[in-house]
Amino acid sequence: MTEMYMSEHFGAWQVGNDPNQGAVEFKLFFPDRSKDSSQYEDKGGTYGDPQIASIQVVGDFQAKLGQPAWDIGQAPKMQKVAHPKGWVWTYRTPIDLPAGFYEYKYYVTFNSGETRYVGDPCTRYGGSVNQNSAFVIGGSSPADNQIKPLKHGRKHLRDLIVYELMIDDFTDEYRSHRAPSMPFGTNLTTYKRNSASMPSYSSLGQRGLARASVGVTFPINISPLNTAMPMPSMPQQKNSPGSNG
Repeated sequence: MTEMYMSEHFGAWQVGNDPNQGAVEFKLFFPDRSKDSSQYEDKGGTYGDPQIASIQVVGDFQAKLGQPAWDIGQAPKMQKVAHPKGWVWTYRTPIDLPAGFYEYKYYVTFNSGETRYVGDPCTRYGGSVNQNSAFVIGGSSPADNQIKPLKHGRKHLRDLIVYELMIDDFTDEYRSHRAPSMPFGTNLTTYKRNSASMPSYSSLGQRGLARASVGVTFPINISPLNTAMPMPSMPQQKNSPGSNG
């Protein structure tokens, strides 16, 4: 399942590899047991069907589309398309966005008329406020960052001491609300000075660290599998997800 999420680019991903601009495509996957019974247990009724009427994408990227940022009234609507294992709600911006760091949320309207802001369970970045999701346009591609083989090879799994290092939290003091990479327009000297004050992997290794796994966590506020029970709730927001209030 993890391979499917990565290979099919669920979440929000830039279209293409242009370091200066690019469209963004959002994909939100919902499994359907009638198409693949291995995905979740059959409990009868409407279990597994979240009863969603529509999904919109709201965020600060809307300003680049000529709309007010975080405006629900003009927020793009996602389209529901069939998938071999379920359904995918998807939307791609009609124009390229300039390179930068953008925050967003999904605005879900259920068949009952209830509405809710939810984070993207497949987001690749955490936003600066209100548990927003985020994506990055531009920057380097994986081909620009080749990883050299270890000098003495890799240790067996049984010999590793593994720590999970959350990049967002580990670098927050130095990044503030920037993405965990050097943003466009950042002064290189300042960036190197800040980076130099952060512990390196090599120094961590000298303290007995054989291997570190890195990742970004984000709370999942919606479950497509359990609609027989109330959907997981999130704090009601008086202001839009883009505000600091």
